Amino acid sequence: MLPANEWWGILGAYGGAVWPAQAVFFLAGLVFTAFVFRSRKPIASVLMKLYLAFSFGWISLVFFFTLGKGLAGSVFFGALFMAVAILFAVDLFRRRMDFHLPEVTSQKRLTLGLTAAVFCYPLISIALGRPLQETIVPGTLPCPTTALALVLLTTSLPRVDKVLYIFLLFWAIPFAPFIQIPRYGVYEDIIMFGAGICALVMLVRHWNKKTVQEAKPSLPLPFIPSHQGRGEQESEGTWKSTATAGNVYPPLAGGKRRSKVFLSSLLTFFEPTRRCFHDQAKDG
Repeated sequence: MLPANEWWGILGAYGGAVWPAQAVFFLAGLVFTAFVFRSRKPIASVLMKLYLAFSFGWISLVFFFTLGKGLAGSVFFGALFMAVAILFAVDLFRRRMDFHLPEVTSQKRLTLGLTAAVFCYPLISIALGRPLQETIVPGTLPCPTTALALVLLTTSLPRVDKVLYIFLLFWAIPFAPFIQIPRYGVYEDIIMFGAGICALVMLVRHWNKKTVQEAKPSLPLPFIPSHQGRGEQESEGTWKSTATAGNVYPPLAGGKRRSKVFLSSLLTFFEPTRRCFHDQAKDG
């Protein structure tokens, strides 16, 4: 494992090489996050997932595989964050996750508080006296970006990609208290560790909840014209005789009940024809 001065040297060289990308990523993340929390439109989640996919892809390729390849485990962590980027990108098509501000007051306050703390990463770096190139910025470095992603994932529970969720928890929880803070003095990562603990608790609470309310597929039944003495259907699935007007569509059911309703519908449909033949035979 690298000494602290070498570790910060790699981080500073990376920050100086990619400037002003930090400012672009920071402002884009701030705008997209605000859009997610102020709007329930699907496009808000789409833009946020696109931002996170691009950010984690950048962290993988530019930070770990290129400028930060001298860091211990850079190949492994580069692959990890590339997998995270791909999973966010895949969800652009799956549309499983939907980010939004929680409606419960306590959860809303916690979400807003953690989000504000994540975007305070650069301010804390400046307050600790770090030079500009060593400033920890969301979007271009793994820790604040992981913290932001975990906060957003909690707003989509239980509809989340659990593999993606666990990958991010793997980075957030053990590394902050055991490596980042004690060895390198990255005290900003207390925010990531707190976000990781909250995310873990929320995941455990929602682990066994169903993610999708599944509806049984049903086939449309034929159009059934109503006639006097027929038309209204009772809740038990049987037809009762009433004088109604208009068109009646029997509800869809499954199994034997559905077969009975379908046969009953056919009999009702052909009832005028049967009466016509019956009257002709009677007249003849």
